Amino acid sequence: MVSKTLVKIASRVAAVIVGVALLAAAAGFVLLRGPPCLDAADGAAARLRAPWRRGCRWVTQENNTWSSHRGRFRCSFDFLMPPGTAIYPARAGRVVMVERHQPNRPGFFRANVVVVEHADQTRATYAHLIGPSIGVDVGDVVTSTSPIGQSGMSGRTIYPHLHFQVTTADGAPLPARFVGVPEGRPRFLERVCAEDSSE
Repeated sequence: MVSKTLVKIASRVAAVIVGVALLAAAAGFVLLRGPPCLDAADGAAARLRAPWRRGCRWVTQENNTWSSHRGRFRCSFDFLMPPGTAIYPARAGRVVMVERHQPNRPGFFRANVVVVEHADQTRATYAHLIGPSIGVDVGDVVTSTSPIGQSGMSGRTIYPHLHFQVTTADGAPLPARFVGVPEGRPRFLERVCAEDSSE
C-alpha cells in the first residue's frame, strides 16, 4: 500500500517536472528567439571568430527577442559559459571603452564591458565580464590572440554568459556573422565552436 502511494506521488512529481520543463522550453522559444538581424547595414559582413578559444558555447538569446535584445541591442547574442572563461576579440582593433568597476554579480547596475573598434569603424561589445580580469585599457591595440578579460555575471543578468554585439561607432546595431556557423548567424540553443576547438 505504501509503495503504491509512493509510486503515485513520484509519478505526479515527475509529471509536474516535465510540465515545468516544457513550459520553460516554450517560454524560451517565445522570449529568446527572434528574426535575424539582417536589415542593418553591411558593415559587419565579415565572419567573426568566436570570442573564446576552446570548446563550444550555446546561444541562450539571439537577435530581436522579446526579452532584452531590442532597440539598440537588437543584433546581440548571449553565449552561455562558465564564469572565468577567457574572452578574446572576435576581430583585431583598438579598445575604445572599458568598464571594470561593477561587482561580479547580477543587479540593476551596468555590466563590466570592453568595446573594441575595428579598422572599418565597426565596434564589438563584450559584456558581463569579471571586472578585475579585464587586462586592457582604452587605447590598447588588441588582436584575436590577445585575451581582454574573463566572462562573468556582472550587471543585468540572471545566469553566467557573454553578451556580444557589433555596432557602428555611434551605436547603431549591425548583424554579426560567425566562422563555422551555417549562414553565419547562430540561432537560439545552437552551439558555436571556437575555430581551434576539437569538440
